[in-house]
Amino acid sequence: MKPLVVLIAALLCGCASKPPPMKTIRFESEPAGARVFHAAAPDEHSIGRNREYLGTTPFTWTTEINDDGSFKTDGVGVIVYSMFVPCVTLFTAELTNATRTAVYHSGNVVKGPDKAPSAIFFDFSKPAP
Repeated sequence: MKPLVVLIAALLCGCASKPPPMKTIRFESEPAGARVFHAAAPDEHSIGRNREYLGTTPFTWTTEINDDGSFKTDGVGVIVYSMFVPCVTLFTAELTNATRTAVYHSGNVVKGPDKAPSAIFFDFSKPAP
């Protein structure tokens, strides 16, 4: 009877799901005070206004990421579409009539995904590229 209890306990422990990987990202800008927004879409042209306010620089943001270190874009695109055109995660910083962006692509059949960085810097002290 005791081996059966140990076996059942081992099976139950093995079935426990591990927590999803998380990443904390530091957002900064020059000058400080930029409002940062986050959006995910099937491609860069589909972002529109579907975005979420994250904070005012400087700040940190913690998010769930994929096992490969890339941003999660689950439910953003259709699998067939994203096999060839990678989904995007876009961060937009706004400061007095100026905008800067940082774009990260998910993987596709040609190229692997962009990894979520530890920090994102928006430079408003220079003209936009």
